[in-house]
Amino acid sequence: MRETDAACFDGTTVYVDTDEAPTKSGDLLAAFEAGVLTREAIQGDLHQLTTGQRPGRRNAQEISVSKAVGSALEDLTLATLVYEAVHDSDKIEAS
Repeated sequence: MRETDAACFDGTTVYVDTDEAPTKSGDLLAAFEAGVLTREAIQGDLHQLTTGQRPGRRNAQEISVSKAVGSALEDLTLATLVYEAVHDSDKIEAS
């Protein structure tokens, strides 16, 4: 199943919800096949990102993409965490 075009991942920083996402997500598999993304380019999982084990965006021009293969509840939880992190952070200004 695919939700987006492979080009969506070109030039982005990618995080996944689970270690299995790169082998299950039609979106990621299509991006690998198209050559716009490699497995090595996936920066980590959402746990690493939200706990500070991975740096996240370093500047306002960097584009981060999250690919989740889990449930809608996970999507909503992620959206809430991202909103709260951005709302509470003064490190990155909007462009």
